[in-house]
Amino acid sequence: MDHAVKYSRDITSKRRKKIQVEKSKKYRKAKADLLLNNLPHQKKLTQKVINRLAKLLDAGKPCIDCGAPWADYNFHGGHYRSVGSAPELRFDIRNIHGQKGSCNCATGRRKHKAGAIGSMYEKGLIKRYGQRYVDWLNGPHSPQKFNCDDLRRLRIEFNAEIKRLEAGRPPSKDWRALPDLATQLPCPLHQEQTRE
Repeated sequence: MDHAVKYSRDITSKRRKKIQVEKSKKYRKAKADLLLNNLPHQKKLTQKVINRLAKLLDAGKPCIDCGAPWADYNFHGGHYRSVGSAPELRFDIRNIHGQKGSCNCATGRRKHKAGAIGSMYEKGLIKRYGQRYVDWLNGPHSPQKFNCDDLRRLRIEFNAEIKRLEAGRPPSKDWRALPDLATQLPCPLHQEQTRE
């Protein structure tokens, strides 16, 4: 009798585990499908990728803000114009540069100088790229309405460039070049769409 009870419990336990695994697979698939068309989630993923690309493009260069050497600090991909003040430049690599973590977050002993940090970033941009570059960033830009498909296409393009840079090859193009002033299109995705 004990053997039959034990066998019954083993079978029940195995069935229970199988059902849990199936539910878990269904849950993961449903969650993945939900996130596939979740715009905030897609924006977050794209932001991580473009920040990584910005750090790779600026590898070896000093902090755009304070001029600290690259190797000495944890570098972030910092926006010159914030996502809130210029959402149209959120995914534009020309607005994101390698920046020391404390400069990007205005933390530590520099927190009280948060207003000065933006002007130091601007000075760093002028030194590296010139006044015309800063004028373009501060100028008006076309509003960008990204959908999930647009963001996935951007990530594909950015990830391809990341792989290229991590393999030790030079960038495929000048990612920080200003657009033709007649078109004023800040996003590579939209430049491609206008050509089609």
